[in-house]
Amino acid sequence: MLPVYTRIREGTRFRYREVDSFAVIDRGAYIPYMFSGDQGQPMKYFRYVNRRYAPPDNWYTEASSMPVDWQAIACDYEFLLVLKPFEPSRIGLATKTVAESSSATLLSVDRNLCSSVPGLTEKQG
Repeated sequence: MLPVYTRIREGTRFRYREVDSFAVIDRGAYIPYMFSGDQGQPMKYFRYVNRRYAPPDNWYTEASSMPVDWQAIACDYEFLLVLKPFEPSRIGLATKTVAESSSATLLSVDRNLCSSVPGLTEKQG
């Protein structure tokens, strides 16, 4: 699951920045932005072995010199967890709403984009 953080900083805080971690605890979801030793953070007990593609975690709220690779997202993720409010046109691939609350929307990713791109293949797991 790729979390999409849509909120800007409020003072010195990013409200709800780490709420996606509950999906790891509750459902065993894969989250690419967890603190880990392979990213240079001081976690000796957790390292990603095979890191999936992930755009910068602030791509939605800040201009980035690296565009989001939506084709790679279609190959690597089944779901997007998007905080509200958000603009659906900013999501660069076809999705369907699976569930939503007043805080977030869970979108399923149309994985056909992955299979339609030469050279990209869907990752298992």
